[in-house]
Amino acid sequence: MHTGSQWRGDETRAARRSPMTIHRHVEVLETVAAQHGGVLPPYKWLNEHSYFTSYNVMLDHPKEFRHIKTYEQFEAEQYKPKPGIMQPNSKFKKISEYHIPGAHFAPTGLEIEPGMAEKDWMTLGRKLALVHQSVSWWIGDFLQYGFRTYGKKTTFDLARQATGYTRQALYSCARIAKRFPRAACRSTYRLPP
Repeated sequence: MHTGSQWRGDETRAARRSPMTIHRHVEVLETVAAQHGGVLPPYKWLNEHSYFTSYNVMLDHPKEFRHIKTYEQFEAEQYKPKPGIMQPNSKFKKISEYHIPGAHFAPTGLEIEPGMAEKDWMTLGRKLALVHQSVSWWIGDFLQYGFRTYGKKTTFDLARQATGYTRQALYSCARIAKRFPRAACRSTYRLPP
């Protein structure tokens, strides 16, 4: 085991960084954000312009960087409903709209209360099939955004970590989402199970 400022096996990379080093990276990303209208550019841009280490430090120490607006935060604000402005009806459903009385969803199972009527049970089955079918489209759109923002290789690597899907399953979702852009044609096209 090494001593002094060298790596010790029980320390993480984040724990080894001195406050001075963290402060230096905060200053670097503050400058970059200032040059881009107060918003930190997306990861892909930072990586292409050699700011990967500063970005990594930001991920490891979010508290110190919380005052810097990221591109993702900026994007989210663009689509945030404005107070006092009536929003148009959305064609998108909230996950809560899939609720079926007597059915309780968890990440690893579905609990159905005894006595559920056959009609409700069939409705539940249809909604489960719709959600299952939708997930492939959602993953495809998720990947298409990643390709535009982070590049293909990085997106596939990160998406595998995020979803647990194989590269082939991700590729299938991405290919179909690209071939059929979000439009009415999707409602007539069924993805393979």
